[in-house]
Amino acid sequence: MACDPQSFSVLGDHLGTEYHLVGETSMSNEGVLPLGILPVRTTDPPKKTSLPDITIFEFPIIGAVAIADALPWDPIEIDRNNLRMRIFKPKPALHSVTVGGELTTQAIDIRSTLFRVECELLGQADTPNVLDVFPVVNEFVHLIRIVARQYWLGLAMANEGSVTQGVRTRIEAGNAVFTGQGSYSVPFIVTGLTSFGWHFLGDLFVNQCFPGTAELLLCDALVEVRRGALAQAALLLGVASEVELSTFLNDIATWKGLSKNKRQAIADTKFREKLVTRTVELGIPDPQGITIPPFAPGWAQTLLELYRIRNQAAHGGTATVTVGSVVRPIDLTDTARFIFAVEALLAWTAQQRVSRSISTSVTATMLPSGYPLKAVIDPRNTP
Repeated sequence: MACDPQSFSVLGDHLGTEYHLVGETSMSNEGVLPLGILPVRTTDPPKKTSLPDITIFEFPIIGAVAIADALPWDPIEIDRNNLRMRIFKPKPALHSVTVGGELTTQAIDIRSTLFRVECELLGQADTPNVLDVFPVVNEFVHLIRIVARQYWLGLAMANEGSVTQGVRTRIEAGNAVFTGQGSYSVPFIVTGLTSFGWHFLGDLFVNQCFPGTAELLLCDALVEVRRGALAQAALLLGVASEVELSTFLNDIATWKGLSKNKRQAIADTKFREKLVTRTVELGIPDPQGITIPPFAPGWAQTLLELYRIRNQAAHGGTATVTVGSVVRPIDLTDTARFIFAVEALLAWTAQQRVSRSISTSVTATMLPSGYPLKAVIDPRNTP
């Protein structure tokens, strides 16, 4: 797999450890800190242990990493800031938080994952701060979220799947009857991370190869689908397609040695012309006749439909399709077609780049276990 670190969207620089307040801040209320600054919290006092001399960092994040097996995995090793670090297999967990009501109690599911990083024991003054090590975990979570399509990670989506929940209490003749019910968003069927996938991501991480902007936008669209904001999802999917197709055509035109003016002329054309005409003009097989397993044929035509809806959502605030003589808002079936069409585009452009020895960003279809997003289930049609 070709890998050019310059072509990837890498997360930000390391977080600093010094903070400076700008402007006047009243600290008269003891224990109250300015927004964005939290006190250091230590949950446990020092304790005796039989562990060898070592420094251990543990980071809980919101959202549970989907893991395929319970077997031990070798850690990912990386050098950062002249320090050898080992990132261990993450540990997902499910917690139940009790919420008291007037007559009964309910439980909210909170999902989290604990990441563990180890390094050698240094002197007290040389031991890294937690905030110096966190970017390592943050970057790795970014890879899992985007490449493994575990789109929910790190987005404060602790109660994945549940949109609303509540209890109904009927009181009649002195008897209280409680009925609990929950409403759920679209459950994407996502394959859990395997040991092979873990080390595949580890190799990307060590070499600082990150997915491109289009992949990031696609995963943001998955979040919007989960929220039930299908028009917003279509808008993001359309932008992801536009970003990827424009970048791809510029890469091909540059590879062919076209002038800056000719490359700009290609960039200035509309989406349909880029996909259907400019590709063929540049010597690329017509995408309308290409099948990309495991995605359905006709993905190029679906992209043209998606981009029409993208324009509709961007300029009119609606996202509709016409079925016969009926115009209706897009539904989950439409959205699933759009998602898989964009995935096919990403896989196709990667294949075309690799066949010409052009550097390409990593995509979800490159995972050793195959493309991880298996299905989108509409809860309205589920028993």
